[in-house]
Amino acid sequence: RGDGGADTNAAADIRTVKALLLNGAIKPADWTNSVTSPLDLRYGAGILNVFNAYEQLAGGEHVYVDSTSVPVDNPHPPTGATGTVSALSGWDFNTISSSRFDDAVNHYYFNVTNSPGQGDFTATATLVWNRQFNQPAINNLDLFLYDVSSGNLMLSSTSTVDNVEHLFVVRLPPGRYDLQVLKHGGTSVSNQESYALAFEFFSLALNIEPSGSGVALTWPVYPAGFILESSTNPAAAWATNTSLPIVTNFQNRVVLPSS
Repeated sequence: RGDGGADTNAAADIRTVKALLLNGAIKPADWTNSVTSPLDLRYGAGILNVFNAYEQLAGGEHVYVDSTSVPVDNPHPPTGATGTVSALSGWDFNTISSSRFDDAVNHYYFNVTNSPGQGDFTATATLVWNRQFNQPAINNLDLFLYDVSSGNLMLSSTSTVDNVEHLFVVRLPPGRYDLQVLKHGGTSVSNQESYALAFEFFSLALNIEPSGSGVALTWPVYPAGFILESSTNPAAAWATNTSLPIVTNFQNRVVLPSS
């Protein structure tokens, strides 16, 4: 239907679909990965949530802000680019070209600052590419997230054997960030690679206010996958609340006894 924006062909590419499905997945409590193993050995990217993937698709395609090259295996800190990706949830389908002597870096800059009360964010990003036709190996691409103000690396995904890289960061402070897609140069399958990137930065706003003799809790419908738990003794066990939320203006709303 064109829900992904004007570039419908890119939105329908299998790499874009894969990136969106992986990036929209919900992380179970015991989900884990590492810098060199981007996906959990049991859950992969998590539990499928098509609604989240669709909302990221509907966030539209957003191209990189800056493209640079650095000598092979050299540092690649944020540049001085002032442009910004205009959405905190979306995707891109693009190409990246390296050379025998240089790594290539596509920079996506985000101003992650619009949370209620300047609360921390959760960030997730997924990079996908394919093995090229008639090639026995894949190009080596990596994914990095840098804090622009300090130049510090927040997280990276640098598997040498996968054609997926995945970042998942919680408690990310508000700020300006550089999400980097890097293609290694030197001896590679080819100088150019097409890729899909899905991204999301969010801060979940839970509002609590009186409602008659009870308490009303509201939180956004998207991103989905969160559960509401309650306890009469915060030091004891918490139980999942089974009251179904009412959805109004894209907000979940549940009224509970004040206890």
